[in-house]
Amino acid sequence: AGYTQWSIRPQPGNLTWAAGSVATPQGVMTVSWNKSDVEFKITVDIPRSTRGVVYVPTPHDCLSLNGKSLHVGFANGSVPG
Repeated sequence: AGYTQWSIRPQPGNLTWAAGSVATPQGVMTVSWNKSDVEFKITVDIPRSTRGVVYVPTPHDCLSLNGKSLHVGFANGSVPG
């Protein structure tokens, strides 16, 4: 029925923030992010009946997810969700 699988791949360029949402048959999908010289923060609110991947634009292998450190092996800069 559409929108059951998704991927989020921010491409900040010169922007310092972005936000958006889309209504889907499964519910509303919302993404917002902001960046500074020291941090990139992304908030994703996705319906539970869906799955996807969030690509994080960082060269580092340590992220914080829901306030907890997450070490990832970056092959493509993604974190499954």
